[in-house]
Amino acid sequence: MTPILAVLALVSAMTLVSCAPNQPMRNRDAMLPEVDVLQLKENGDVALKLAQQCRASIDDLNLRVTQLERAVAQLTTAVQSQPIAQVEELQNQLTVLREELVILRKAVADKSATVPTFNPAFKKKVPEVEANAPDEYRKGLASFQNKSYSEAISSFDIVTAKFAEGRWAPDSWYWIGESYEALGDYSRAIAAFQKVFTYSNTEKADDSQFQIGNCYVKMGDRQRAVVEYKKVEELFPESEYVPKAHAELQKLQSK
Repeated sequence: MTPILAVLALVSAMTLVSCAPNQPMRNRDAMLPEVDVLQLKENGDVALKLAQQCRASIDDLNLRVTQLERAVAQLTTAVQSQPIAQVEELQNQLTVLREELVILRKAVADKSATVPTFNPAFKKKVPEVEANAPDEYRKGLASFQNKSYSEAISSFDIVTAKFAEGRWAPDSWYWIGESYEALGDYSRAIAAFQKVFTYSNTEKADDSQFQIGNCYVKMGDRQRAVVEYKKVEELFPESEYVPKAHAELQKLQSK
C-alpha cells in the first residue's frame, strides 16, 4: 500500500469512529422491585369469589322479584274473573305479595348480600276474647285472625254502633284500624286509630299511637312517622311500646 492510500484509510477510520452515536451504558446494578406473584394471584382469587357471590345474590333477588310480579299479575287477573265470595281472599293474597315485593325491591336497590326473610303465613297475635264480649266482637276477631279483613271491619263496625259507650267500642276501632292497615288502606287505618283517642276508658290508646307511626312509615312519610313515634313516649311514658318506638326512630334517623 502506498503512503497516500494508508493515510486515506486512517482518516476514514477516524471519521467513522467520531460519527458513531454515543451508546448509553446500562446500569447493571439497577434492580426492579420484587413482586410476590403468588400473593397477587391469591388476592385476585378472593376478590373474584366475593364479586361472584354478590352477583349471584343480586341475581337471586331479581329472579324472586320477577316471580312475584308474575304472581301479582296472575292474581289480579283472577280477582277480575272470580265470584265475589272469593275476591276478598285473593285481595288478601295480593296484599301479602305486594308487601314482599316492596321488601325485595329495597334489598335489590341496596345491593344487599342477604335475602330478607318474609313469612306470608304469619298471623298477627290476637288476644283471647273475654267471656262477656259481644258476639259481633268475637266474630270480628276471628275474621281478623283468618285474614278476612273486610269481614272483620263489618263486624267491628256493628260493635261501635251497638256499644258506642262501652269498652268494646274503642277496642273495635283499634281492630278496624289494624284491618285497614293490613289491606293497605293506611289513611282509613289512621282515622280509625285516632277514633280510639276519643275514649277515656281504653287501654288501646298507646297501641293506636304506635300503629299510626307504622302507617306513616308504610305511606312513605318518614317525617310524620318520626313525629308520631315520639308521641308514644310523650303521651304514654310507661307503655310497652316506648322501646319499640325508639327502635323505629333509630331506623328512620339512620337513613
